[in-house]
Amino acid sequence: MEHEDVRSLIRQGNYDNIFFHPLPIEWYDFVEVVPCGKKIIWCLWGYELYNNPYLTKYIGKLMPIYLPLTMPWIEKPAKGVKKLYKSLMQIKKKLEIYLGKPRFYRIIRRIDYVAPIFQNEMEILNGIKGFRAKYFPFQYTRWSMNDEFGWKAEHGDIYILVGNSGYPLNNHLQLLSLIKERKLTDYTLYLPIAYGNENSRYIEKLKKTLKEEHFKYILQESMMPYDEYQRIMIKCAIVIIGSIRQHASDTIYMNLLQGAKVFLYEKSIAYKFLSSEGVKVYSIERDLTIENIKNNLSIKDRISNRERVLNLVSKEKTIERLSAALIEMEQLS
Repeated sequence: MEHEDVRSLIRQGNYDNIFFHPLPIEWYDFVEVVPCGKKIIWCLWGYELYNNPYLTKYIGKLMPIYLPLTMPWIEKPAKGVKKLYKSLMQIKKKLEIYLGKPRFYRIIRRIDYVAPIFQNEMEILNGIKGFRAKYFPFQYTRWSMNDEFGWKAEHGDIYILVGNSGYPLNNHLQLLSLIKERKLTDYTLYLPIAYGNENSRYIEKLKKTLKEEHFKYILQESMMPYDEYQRIMIKCAIVIIGSIRQHASDTIYMNLLQGAKVFLYEKSIAYKFLSSEGVKVYSIERDLTIENIKNNLSIKDRISNRERVLNLVSKEKTIERLSAALIEMEQLS
């Protein structure tokens, strides 16, 4: 369907509520034609908040998306004419952001509900000028209370999962430095980079670091059947995710359901949310030690984590909370 056809369909208003997932800048003109009185629900993916050019300074003050060892590999340094061109493009971009801000804030004021991945992302949203939307309890999930997940391996080859993809958001280089510093190099690292590998400079630096620093590692560079991937993941009893912003939630939840010890940065969105919900997660800063790596998560903590995660994201609980929210919306309309 063409862009204008979508606008025309939305403008007709033959619906009670409209659901945007995600909500990139390119879709703002869809929001602008939603008739008054129709409720707008924004299902937040992530990039449209954290990579939003209108919020760069605001997000930057709240959290570092990229850690120090990642930063030099985000953009390729420009020289000569290319440097001049880059400077001119930056000036152009700043002007576009300045001129577009009034529209951005109009869009923000028009949103009625937001469904974030982690509920504490509402704290970030609430700090945006003009934001008035309420929390909407929707989670897209493939897990059920009755699913069989299996537990992580306790014997044999035990791997450490580092990151969930090739995206620099994982801050792999920072994690590798810490793994070496904490003398955890006897363990095999498993790094899946089959997707999110568009930044070739970053990926090449990652490969070079793994090789030159003599890590024991498996670099997964191509897609594989899901069953085969799960057989490897069962061996990853230790999981280290270096993302600060909301990212890799599916990987985090799946590994918690399988009884892994999950290590996160204390300043990350995931760590703050999960620990506030009573989920047993570990601090990269304080807990990433040989002693903690050697010992698997206790059966008590595995069962508790599984119950708490399913309470957050199972199909049954999602439907239950979603039904209650829709009833409340109907009563308020």
